[in-house]
Amino acid sequence: MPDWGFLPIAIACAGAGAFRLTAHLLSRRRQSAATASLRDCLEAALEEVSQELRLRRSAFCWNWLPFTASMAVCLGYESLRWKTPFFLIVLILSVLPLTWWGYRLNRLVERKVLGPRRRELEALLDSLN
Repeated sequence: MPDWGFLPIAIACAGAGAFRLTAHLLSRRRQSAATASLRDCLEAALEEVSQELRLRRSAFCWNWLPFTASMAVCLGYESLRWKTPFFLIVLILSVLPLTWWGYRLNRLVERKVLGPRRRELEALLDSLN
């Protein structure tokens, strides 16, 4: 009999991959022509940074939360199947801290890298006015 315990993880990974692929296809990088004005190039760069910020802000809902929930279902199922709390201990000691670390790292990148870059591009655009 096949073991279907890892099916939620596979579905979560497929969903996260589909999210990233769809986001990439929808936000194709607008290539600036060699004759494009500086304003057009700055607007394209600002849109790219804004899109990356939107993706990072929604990453918890689309990437981390489904993965964590599917791991909880999988490990809970295995704990019930094997009648041992070992798998739930693994969930508490490794999966949840890993999810929290990924969430905090994501927010750090938003704050330290993308936020200042966005403000810099906005200031450059304002100075062109």
